Amino acid sequence: MEVDGRAPLSAAHVLPVPLPSQGRNTPGALEHLAGRLEVRVARRGRAVWSGTSYLAGLEHGGLARAAAELGRRGGDPTPRQGRVQD
Repeated sequence: MEVDGRAPLSAAHVLPVPLPSQGRNTPGALEHLAGRLEVRVARRGRAVWSGTSYLAGLEHGGLARAAAELGRRGGDPTPRQGRVQD
């Protein structure tokens, strides 16, 4: 099986990730709601199925990557104090 997902980083939504033990949120997820996903399935080297979706939910993970992207866009990547609900 081969899986290939693509979406431009500049089009991702930068979402906060709660850090409950620290009582704050921080930019931590870059999410796409309409990325491209291609899947190819082979058995013994012979293609048996392939498909493409243009509505794939994709994520670029990592706190450092999300903060860097938010900063590149001119936003403030500083973690925010706030009430984190249990």
